[in-house]
Amino acid sequence: MDYNARYSDGYAYKVIYDPTERKTYLATSEGGRMDVPFYLNGAHFIEFYFTGFAGMMGKDAWAERAKMDRLLTAPAKPAEPPKTKPEDTRLHVERRPGESNLAALQRAYGEKEITAQCKARQQARNQAQSEPVDPRTEQLADQARQQRNEIASLRKRG
Repeated sequence: MDYNARYSDGYAYKVIYDPTERKTYLATSEGGRMDVPFYLNGAHFIEFYFTGFAGMMGKDAWAERAKMDRLLTAPAKPAEPPKTKPEDTRLHVERRPGESNLAALQRAYGEKEITAQCKARQQARNQAQSEPVDPRTEQLADQARQQRNEIASLRKRG
């Protein structure tokens, strides 16, 4: 079973339980581990969840959920949230040779909007990838993939 911690920004992080210490950790990208913080990158902790396997029976899922609730310790909410610097919303504009002030401003604003849209798409993509896949949806996708492969092989022959 894989345990994960979900935060309010939609990101999920892999959770490691150390039975010798009886302690819950988050896995780091460097392969290490860190204590589970309540606030992480400006988002707050929501819940722990686990990802089972395709075809997992309800009674097994409930037993796994009870085990997870017994083992994993949720972080305590601090009395005050951490102080964060307000985001700098000013637009930095550098003119290119021969470019007017208006054109430079429009280009800088467009670049800022594109960056924000890319960030939002990446966040949505990460959230969608962290969600468990319904076995029926996975089966339908496999069937569609097989049909496309069969059609493609028939076209190659003909």
